[in-house]
Amino acid sequence: INILSVGGSFQPFSDIEVPAMFKKVAVGSKYYFYRKDEQRAGTSDFESTDNDADVGQEWDVYLHWQVMEQLRASLRYGIFFSGDAFPEATNDNTEFFSASLTYSF
Repeated sequence: INILSVGGSFQPFSDIEVPAMFKKVAVGSKYYFYRKDEQRAGTSDFESTDNDADVGQEWDVYLHWQVMEQLRASLRYGIFFSGDAFPEATNDNTEFFSASLTYSF
């Protein structure tokens, strides 16, 4: 499978007067395009059964916050738009959301 992605992020509070703990907040987004090398090739998704190279596209948005040196919080939302490699009966969009806290020691 071939994956092309385009994205970017920024730190909205890096240049304004806010408490130090909010300086390391990053907001970003990525867009992905998924294609098979060959139309007849398979994918790891068993519902992708049609002979078409267009697997789909995905859009993600995220917020990462380095709360303290050892603590990081993340929120992520994404939606996958099925391509023509999926039959009409199984080509619904798929959404996901995740929240995580990481403590490094």
